[in-house]
Amino acid sequence: MKKLLFYISTILVVAYVIGSFFWTSAARRDATCSGIVVTVENPNDSIRFITDKFILSEMNRLGFNVKGKRLVNISEEQIERTFNKQYYVEHVQCYTNSDNSLCIDLEPIQPVMRVFDGNQSYYINRAGKHVPANEGFFLDVPVVSGHFSKRFQPTQLLPLIDFLSSHPEADEMVSAINASNPRNVYIIPQMAGITVNLGDLTDLDKKFAKLKRFYQEVLPVKGWDFYDTITLKWHGQIVASKRVNTPRLKIQQDVSLGHEESPDPLVSVAVSEVSDTTRKHTITPKQP
Repeated sequence: MKKLLFYISTILVVAYVIGSFFWTSAARRDATCSGIVVTVENPNDSIRFITDKFILSEMNRLGFNVKGKRLVNISEEQIERTFNKQYYVEHVQCYTNSDNSLCIDLEPIQPVMRVFDGNQSYYINRAGKHVPANEGFFLDVPVVSGHFSKRFQPTQLLPLIDFLSSHPEADEMVSAINASNPRNVYIIPQMAGITVNLGDLTDLDKKFAKLKRFYQEVLPVKGWDFYDTITLKWHGQIVASKRVNTPRLKIQQDVSLGHEESPDPLVSVAVSEVSDTTRKHTITPKQP
């Protein structure tokens, strides 16, 4: 008797579940969209035009007139794909709520740099999506200039952008970034008149440490307008290029400047110029 009751109960439960599924499916087929609910997540104060009202107008412009439309005829995936292609969107998620409303959760674009490439100017996010720079907004992000291509994309400079973002002291030293290939990346310091060649983007912490000490220990001695280029691309070495119009020097001066092999070695700034065309001073560790 108990087994019989168990079997009957099981059959009734299964029948209820199946019946509920078909009833729900039928109800959904007949249900219509009651409206659109837009949520703008992590709004960017510099892109204030991306509001729920703007997204609603974009739904109409993009041909998604969904209110009153049967839910089964609304493709949430298509709406997501279409919005993700728009320059102002970082990410979007679309789904139907229990009250038959269509929900759109949208994150505005999050640019990480502004790029100047020839006569073009645009912002990009971490994925490399281009945002026109003439869309009526200004973002306080690092400025990058150079000649970019499919082989050399601005996103390849993200390690430097991230380093500066996480190292405020280094970030304060940099006014702009210039690069035409990944092996010669230049920073334009806040101090006008000097360009710094970082080489590639490896060992950035060591390169900026060397640059800081060069600022602190060499430039006060040589003069802040003595050099026009500082190159940090070579291991354990700094090469400083003298301005062409600076006076000739016939001296050799030692300064203390750290490098990778020793914690605090003496290095020499060899200045032995025979003409104004000799411009490069190589700073290398002293041999024991």
